[in-house]
Amino acid sequence: MQTDDLIVVAEFTTSCEAELAKAALVGAGIHAEVRDAVMADIYPCVIAARLMVSAASADEARQLLHLE
Repeated sequence: MQTDDLIVVAEFTTSCEAELAKAALVGAGIHAEVRDAVMADIYPCVIAARLMVSAASADEARQLLHLE
């Protein structure tokens, strides 16, 4: 999967929150990546840790994370 195919499905204040959400998606078989994790921990509430998945998996990911 190319990283160009990934879209943001959620943003989190800390990398811990983002990694927990990523683990839930990976456990369900959805490839996920966390971006800007270090910056989110250095500058909480200013820069978000972004949870990225493929556009094709976005709706399923949002449902699994109860974002819809």
